[in-house]
Amino acid sequence: MTSFPSQHQPTDARRHRLTRLGKYVGIAIVASLLAACADETTTRDDRRFANEPSTENAITAVSVTETPINPAATPVSDSAPASPESMLTANGAPDVVFDLLDGAIVVIDAATTAPPVRIAPPEGWAFSSIAPSPVDDRVAALVTSAAQTDPGMLEVALYDREGSVLDRWTDLPGAENASATPVADGELVNASAAPSITWEPASGRLLVAPGGAELLTIDTDGQATVLPVPSPVQRVEFAAWSPQDDQIALLARDEEGGAAIWVYSPYVDGVSMRQVAPPNADASNLGSVTKFRWLHDGSGLAYILSESSGMDAQGGQLYTINLKLGIRLLVATAGRGGPAAEIVDFVPSPDGQTVAYEIAIPDSDGWQFHSIWVRPVQGEGVYNIPVDVADGVDDFWWAGNGLVSRQSANGVIDYVVNEPGLAPTSILTIAPGATPVAASPVANVAAATPTSATPIPASPAAAAPDSATPVSATPPA
Repeated sequence: MTSFPSQHQPTDARRHRLTRLGKYVGIAIVASLLAACADETTTRDDRRFANEPSTENAITAVSVTETPINPAATPVSDSAPASPESMLTANGAPDVVFDLLDGAIVVIDAATTAPPVRIAPPEGWAFSSIAPSPVDDRVAALVTSAAQTDPGMLEVALYDREGSVLDRWTDLPGAENASATPVADGELVNASAAPSITWEPASGRLLVAPGGAELLTIDTDGQATVLPVPSPVQRVEFAAWSPQDDQIALLARDEEGGAAIWVYSPYVDGVSMRQVAPPNADASNLGSVTKFRWLHDGSGLAYILSESSGMDAQGGQLYTINLKLGIRLLVATAGRGGPAAEIVDFVPSPDGQTVAYEIAIPDSDGWQFHSIWVRPVQGEGVYNIPVDVADGVDDFWWAGNGLVSRQSANGVIDYVVNEPGLAPTSILTIAPGATPVAASPVANVAAATPTSATPIPASPAAAAPDSATPVSATPPA
């Protein structure tokens, strides 16, 4: 009987073909694994700034076409409207609130009845900006000299919740070349902005924007490093690291007074600098950005865009933008305050699910508080925070048990917490003319020993002693 090959048993020729195919597949798998390992190593370990020396081979730059930014759209969601209880739940928020009030830092424990702490700057100095740590109970303060002989110098001090000085960095350069720029009609634009300070959540690194064309990045266990800002940005008003530690977003103002958000990576060449809001750098009458924050996962930004493009822009509508997809979404409008109302401030929750925002309306003195609202960043539902004061709300924060706001009425300052399912509760009241904290430790910045007094440029010349001393700041005009 003649036997025939089974349908499931390969002949010799088919065996050879399958053997060769198996070899090719094996080689492809090994190559893919090696490439993945190389990419992972580069992503995790290669964190040099753009102008730091490298011993690796040069990499040819590849031009990448970015996705155009789409027109703003209102997010669509099939989910049921969120309840007030869920929108006031601040997962991951700290229990401690740090507020800059009357020139001092007030530390308030929103979860207990512990007495507040007052941190005062040293004589002759002033706190110009503070940045609470996103991961623990520390606060970084940017300290500016009040002396007329040295108005541009900065210091950074790091405190714990008890007011003790943990560290300080001195002799930092101020806003170099931050004087106002004259225009044809004699008015001044680009006036020197107040310096700002922020945290990078992942590494605990600080970022200072002195108000000029340079940034200072400070490792809290090391020294300060100068980061030049790539062109065309010349004046930075606010800067913040991405939560993914891969990019820096800047709020910069142009010669006409309009402000835009620029994003770049300090780990690559300056060609990475790009304007993301307003979306088109070459178009006109697209408005001006007044405030921005990174989204909690680093995928994009939330920001207020004003219809005005000049220095008088105070508020507008609240948007988010996904930096990879280029999708811009309208999150909230000020329509509940009337046709002239604007959103003037906002604070995303630490988990990124909701956002609290303030609406103001114009009056003879500028802007008057109207209301505070909480809504999901994506989805339906909105909750009006009850406010029973005559003057309004000056500031607000997410805390572990809800939303804390600083309210004022007839000179009385009241810190009120709104918790899910509970009536608003006052946790601290300060009468007119009274010291915010009666028996609190007063920390003195001058009492601490500076650890990293002089910033160094982030460049190969940083190792040379002559390049370690920053140039004295030019006093603002």
